[in-house]
Amino acid sequence: MADLDQALVPITACVDGSGINAPGTLMKNDNVKAQVARKPLLEWLQMKGPDQTTRDATTRVVLIFTTWQAGQAAKLQQGSLFEEYEL
Repeated sequence: MADLDQALVPITACVDGSGINAPGTLMKNDNVKAQVARKPLLEWLQMKGPDQTTRDATTRVVLIFTTWQAGQAAKLQQGSLFEEYEL
């Protein structure tokens, strides 16, 4: 999927009345892989989206993405070179 397609899907999920639990779907799904390049695209759509509905939904996606990204940073830890070979 192209970056734009992958940005529009969560935006659609975050539109009021979509019926989709966007935070649960986007943050707790192992199949969702956030790309670093996607956040600038989302931020651009947040400012330049074609209408207020799109901009509001994109604001929600940016918040979800930022929260997800912060959680991922907490998970990153440097492992020991020999951690799988405990003596």
